[in-house]
Amino acid sequence: MRLTSSTGTQNEGENLPVAIFCFEEHRKFIRVSEDYEDTVKSVRRAFGLPNDKAILFQTSTFEVCKGKETVIDESAYPLMWDVLEEIHVIIDEFGKGSIGAPRVQEATRRDHIDVLPTPTDTPSNERHEDERDFVDRPPLNEAADGVEHDGPQEELIDEENVENPEDVAEEQEEVQELQETKLSKRMSDGRVASGSKTHNKFRPALTPNLASPPRDDDFRPQVKKEKLPEPGPSRIQAELTSTRTRVDASETPADDPRFEIVITSPDNTVAHFKTRGKHQVRKVLSAACKTFGLPYDRSHLVLVLAFEDDGQVQTHHFVCPPEDTMSKCGVDADSKLFIKVDEDGENGDSD
Repeated sequence: MRLTSSTGTQNEGENLPVAIFCFEEHRKFIRVSEDYEDTVKSVRRAFGLPNDKAILFQTSTFEVCKGKETVIDESAYPLMWDVLEEIHVIIDEFGKGSIGAPRVQEATRRDHIDVLPTPTDTPSNERHEDERDFVDRPPLNEAADGVEHDGPQEELIDEENVENPEDVAEEQEEVQELQETKLSKRMSDGRVASGSKTHNKFRPALTPNLASPPRDDDFRPQVKKEKLPEPGPSRIQAELTSTRTRVDASETPADDPRFEIVITSPDNTVAHFKTRGKHQVRKVLSAACKTFGLPYDRSHLVLVLAFEDDGQVQTHHFVCPPEDTMSKCGVDADSKLFIKVDEDGENGDSD
């Protein structure tokens, strides 16, 4: 910059490599150079500015600036450094080259607030409460997250899932017999009797066919003989319907628990089955044949019996008759079984 004396001398001095730098209320002559980084270091040292803060140079002394502060970019500085006279130093808080952005954003925000209507209610509070309630709820699949899978496991097949229709009918008859016995006991205890007199000899006759529900006519003769008031048909029907649809776990037979057995196929494939002692052999054999893909009409379930005789273990094979029950054949949780398949033309007899 060229300096002129204020004593009235009109002679200009030579062009010196200095410029006036202004930071806040401070103004200093600081040496400038063509290297932008060197000038920045000199300015930091002169004003004690930290190295972790970016700084920008601005000027408004040129006619083209029209009195407005204009940022001097690093790329333009080497071309105009020797003509700069007064430079304002600004700390760039928002990134290099974005000086003035906070003022513009603040002005824009004020303009935006001026035109916003005042809300009459605050529905956002209700929305936040709903969101908070939703967050506090436990996830629906919380219990499933704790399930551990240990990889492929040995095949476990419940042979009760492959029961024959006739076996299902047998079990339904057992349940019906139990339910109608309960109904008979309730009626004998006086649930349908009048409050004036109790008769201990009342024994309602059950129809032989347990598959069909007893009709109202089956009870009328006995009720009349005992001089009991004739029950309404709707009450008897409701009692039978509620008894048949209700499953009483306490009445289930506890002396015939389910147990697990292991059956080996002819190709030494092992499968686990669940059964009861009352189940027939043919049910277990049918389930095993379906599992192993064997022909049922040529297959036999064989029980392996092992016992010790004179210090030696003797083994015998016993073919379980299809119509016998598992308990009758001596099958329990410790039994070993395998399937024997007859060749074409064999009659299926076995020792």
